[in-house]
Amino acid sequence: MLLPFFVREPVVPAALALGLAFATYLPHKTGRLMYWFQDPDNIYEVDFTLIWGIIVLLTWYIDKTLWIGVIPVLFMAYGDGITGIIRNLKYSKRTKAWEGTAGMLVLCIIIGAKMGPAGILAGIVCSFVERIENVDDNLTVPTVSLSILLIAHFYFPSFTIPFY
Repeated sequence: MLLPFFVREPVVPAALALGLAFATYLPHKTGRLMYWFQDPDNIYEVDFTLIWGIIVLLTWYIDKTLWIGVIPVLFMAYGDGITGIIRNLKYSKRTKAWEGTAGMLVLCIIIGAKMGPAGILAGIVCSFVERIENVDDNLTVPTVSLSILLIAHFYFPSFTIPFY
């Protein structure tokens, strides 16, 4: 979230993301998982760190402010985080639930407002993309929302003007 305020080039954040991907992959390889956030059945947290680094690196060449890259990863980080909090409070287990989707939707609309109507649309769409079962939402949510923001940036730039 603070990346646009403190970073002027994407190489260091991308390298750190790659390092974090390695650090989260290694426990899967060695069988020493950090069970408080790692699932033995998938490596989705590794995917998230990789997609985070790739998006930040590539979008910097399009938008030097980094917001076009940061917003999609915030959707995943905070949006998916709120689904997990709601899920654990209500069901105490891993499951997709409409209550979590509603929480993600509200949060992603607020985050997306930074990029104007296009950001809000991206937040809405990615909230429902997160619901898709058996697909890694750590890849789909940032990729789909980034696609919407890039289309708006290049073809409808007036829709990426923030409301505040």
